[in-house]
Amino acid sequence: MAVAQTSTFRRVVRITRAKFIRLLAGSPAASAAGAVYDYAVARGIDPLLIIAIFRHESSFGTAGWATKTRSWGNTRPPSFGAAEIGAYQQDSGRYTKAPGPYEQRSLCAYANWTAGGLSTVARLVEHVYRDRDRIEQIFIHPTGQVWAPAGDANNPDGYLNAVITYMNLQQDVDEATEGQIMNPQERTDAMIAALRAAGCEVIDVRGKLPVNPHPANRYGLVRGGLGGVTKVVQHWTGDSFNRATVRQVTGTDYGVDRISEAMSVDDELDMLRWYANYHISKDGGSWGGIAYGTLFFPSGRVYVAWNIGTLTYHAFSVNGYSYALCCPNANGQALTPRQLAAMNRTWLYLFEETPEIPAAWADLLGHAEAKRFDAQNQTSCPGPEILRHVQRARSTGKPTVSLASNAAGAIADGLGKTPTAPDGEAANPSALRLDVPGLGERWIIEPILSTWREAGGVFGNPNAPGYPRSGMYAEGDTMVQWFERARIEVKGETVSFGLVGLEAAQAAGKAA
Repeated sequence: MAVAQTSTFRRVVRITRAKFIRLLAGSPAASAAGAVYDYAVARGIDPLLIIAIFRHESSFGTAGWATKTRSWGNTRPPSFGAAEIGAYQQDSGRYTKAPGPYEQRSLCAYANWTAGGLSTVARLVEHVYRDRDRIEQIFIHPTGQVWAPAGDANNPDGYLNAVITYMNLQQDVDEATEGQIMNPQERTDAMIAALRAAGCEVIDVRGKLPVNPHPANRYGLVRGGLGGVTKVVQHWTGDSFNRATVRQVTGTDYGVDRISEAMSVDDELDMLRWYANYHISKDGGSWGGIAYGTLFFPSGRVYVAWNIGTLTYHAFSVNGYSYALCCPNANGQALTPRQLAAMNRTWLYLFEETPEIPAAWADLLGHAEAKRFDAQNQTSCPGPEILRHVQRARSTGKPTVSLASNAAGAIADGLGKTPTAPDGEAANPSALRLDVPGLGERWIIEPILSTWREAGGVFGNPNAPGYPRSGMYAEGDTMVQWFERARIEVKGETVSFGLVGLEAAQAAGKAA
């Protein structure tokens, strides 16, 4: 038979972690999906092969003898991966006789589905198949040492065809690009390339910022490298950057008490060097360098300082298994649309395009939330606006802004100042920055911006919404932005005005 492009199964990944978990949603092994996926990637086995075998053997654990043994591969003794599955209460030596045509065959029985899945992966790595690279070599091999021998009432050709067909159907990662299992530097290189392809301006500063002069205090990798990254922690700098401080650090006067979105690359690099030296001086000079792996400036530029998997000092008791992101913003400074988009695009890549990294959307934290791991993480970081985006992304498992268009990149400067399109017609920018009296910078972006404009903007009529009083943030499944005389809400595809008058009357006990 003709074997499709999925034939190789080592050191490649053709299914994302999210899809792997989704395919097992109705399986009794659903709670084990993430652990088995991560273990397969760590051992260099394509998880798509594991799930295809599991489907063929027992319809994902819902049929046949596997419902009793909890073995994903429906395998006979001995079990493999003992060191790893021991943590999942392996019931070593507990085997059982299969009924029917398998009466003479002893099968491994496991205490739970996680142990059964890990052992199935380990068998491919540690048993007679360990030197085979192609799927057909497992099922049809000159030595006769095959996964599903005909002597066990199997049809090797039919089994192989079923596995290949299912893998081709479910494949959602391109083997030629991001499907390869990579090391930390390769995966970080791939992230930079992906962000650039998505329209982000990314500047690679790995190895170009100050580091601790004492080699013993340099940063290393988290335990397990990429496989040890189980959390992503979002920060902001939160410093009180006034005009004088920014001028002192960069040598440029931007005329504002914040990190300006107009800051040049040279001045942003000055900021990064300043942070690196500041962090090196922390705790008696024990930090290895800048604490953050990737940073998103208000300009929208992305700076990659450390490979994914580098252990930096950024959150007590979480450093050893996390990757740190940061928005260098002053206290109270709103995120710019470009900055918000860059942050979300990076989240998307880390959680959906990195098969080596166990961290998923549910593992995104704001720095202040890390206090549940260590009470020393008492901080305002990452600020209320960023934290709301973090919490929304974690609960929904997707970006908090639309990344399908360049909406976040179209910016108008100042109140009512509209750029002109190349053909001479007035452009209709999808993001607007306003300098609000008493509050400073605030942004309005689509889809709220169109509704705000149509209602009169700041001065269009006596009932116009007025200046924004907040940035856009999440309240449950609704994105909200407050204005002087209105609250505009986005729920799904619907944009509407909140019933603030009715809510106020109800609060005062004057309306039912």
